[in-house]
Amino acid sequence: WVFNKQTYSRDEFSKEYSENVKKSYTRISGDVSHYGYNLHGSQTATGGRFDQWAMTAAHKTLPFGSVVRVTNKANGKSVTVRINDRGPYIKGRVLDLSRGAFIKIAPQKQGILKAENVLIEVIKYGNGKRKENR
Repeated sequence: WVFNKQTYSRDEFSKEYSENVKKSYTRISGDVSHYGYNLHGSQTATGGRFDQWAMTAAHKTLPFGSVVRVTNKANGKSVTVRINDRGPYIKGRVLDLSRGAFIKIAPQKQGILKAENVLIEVIKYGNGKRKENR
């Protein structure tokens, strides 16, 4: 396997790649939105039930169970959420907060926090297992 112009065995590649991915995710940049109204009670990607008032979020690739802190730079408010779903699926958005999490850092009617006004930090990487992170 070749990664960063170096050749690795499968095991070495897996370790090197995962360490580089983790380093690159320490901070994430992009727009943050919220979801909840018509999805409350529906099934999440982990198999659990979506609770719009829980401190959870959706991200396209972070492992399930990862813990992320989202800070609104405009008012200094922050919220810590757990990744339990996949999304968002709109270009430019990197994180969908539950409704309850979003209103802790911004007015609900705002709808979106633009990338330049938000700081997203991965505090802890989850194990990625669906069953354990419902």
